[in-house]
Amino acid sequence: MLKKQFFLLLSLPCISHASSDIRHSHPSPTHDIASFHYMLPISKTDFRNVGDTSLLKTFTQTTPGSSTFVDTVGFQGTSTSSAIGGNCALFIQSDNVIIDLGGKTLYQNNSNNNAMYGIEISAGQKNVTIKNGSIVGFTGAGIYVHAGCDNIRIQNVAISKCGRQGIYLQGTTVDGTEVTNCIIDNVIISRTTGISTVANAVGLQLDYCQNIFVQNSVFCHSDGRAANKDGIGVLIQNGIDVIFDHCDASTNKGMNAYGFQITGTDTGTSACAFTNCTAQNNSGSNSVSGTGYGFYSSIVSSCLW
Repeated sequence: MLKKQFFLLLSLPCISHASSDIRHSHPSPTHDIASFHYMLPISKTDFRNVGDTSLLKTFTQTTPGSSTFVDTVGFQGTSTSSAIGGNCALFIQSDNVIIDLGGKTLYQNNSNNNAMYGIEISAGQKNVTIKNGSIVGFTGAGIYVHAGCDNIRIQNVAISKCGRQGIYLQGTTVDGTEVTNCIIDNVIISRTTGISTVANAVGLQLDYCQNIFVQNSVFCHSDGRAANKDGIGVLIQNGIDVIFDHCDASTNKGMNAYGFQITGTDTGTSACAFTNCTAQNNSGSNSVSGTGYGFYSSIVSSCLW
């Protein structure tokens, strides 16, 4: 097993392309409470089809409102659909939504190996908060945010044992379908597993995201070894104004392992900053070329460590 850690970046105020503007402001998601139609308790019965005792039905929120879990829910849906919202426990199709997990746990309670998601936010939604609970064991992502979403906040949530990502913000381009203006606060993502031949084990993945602020959060113990995949704490691809403050991405394992992997394809990643962050003991197990990185960057400009 070969290990390599990069700690130097933590102590050097190193800026490439220093003329670029690195902004430390961060978004402030707000909700128009007056527009909420209801405050709704979410119980196990909301995931049951009529006359059935199994939790097979996706709970879909289609109007503004604040909903709070009153039960721990072991979702048993068996769909193999790849459509947006077609294979998740809770699907948000509205602006101005608050999902309060109420200290409860939402978990996948079946052996469906297709990409099943815990909470999925449809494309283009605005002003959505998910908070206060746990999401466990979904084969897809614990929380999946689609392209064009704006003003998303995830706070006080623990996510573990998911197959692909703990949290996935999936913007698609830089011309209007980015995921923008989001806060991730006091989140712990651990033990993402990866899927053999399909997906790396990633704690937090940000694709084409702009103006994202992540603070006081941990992305650890992603482990892709059993799936022969990489283990990654945080993956940022084609991001702009992505800021991490007081975050840790340590003890990730895989064929290659990364604490923070920052990269780009066409536009690169720019105006990012990592302050008071750590990334230690990430280890690659590929016997030929496996490497562990604290911070890894490629096709990146104007980043601050």
